[in-house]
Amino acid sequence: MNTNENLYPYVDGIGSMRMVDGVVRMDLVVITEIDGQQMKAQRVSGLAMSLPAAIKLKDQLDSMVEELKTKGVLQQAEKKQIDQ
Repeated sequence: MNTNENLYPYVDGIGSMRMVDGVVRMDLVVITEIDGQQMKAQRVSGLAMSLPAAIKLKDQLDSMVEELKTKGVLQQAEKKQIDQ
């Protein structure tokens, strides 16, 4: 039997992405250590999907971000600030 922890593992982001034979593969990572400005990430899982599914995922995430901006939950930040 699956637990919610198995169904919804927490991840901090995507480590690396690549496409092999039409399948997009992503390493899911958690931040394990922060040393000054450097963070160490550890792969905890992976995700594989077709290219059309990856594009749909991107569109869905973009839509969610726009909805959060509309509701005032998120505010547009300058790219330079985000990259620092």
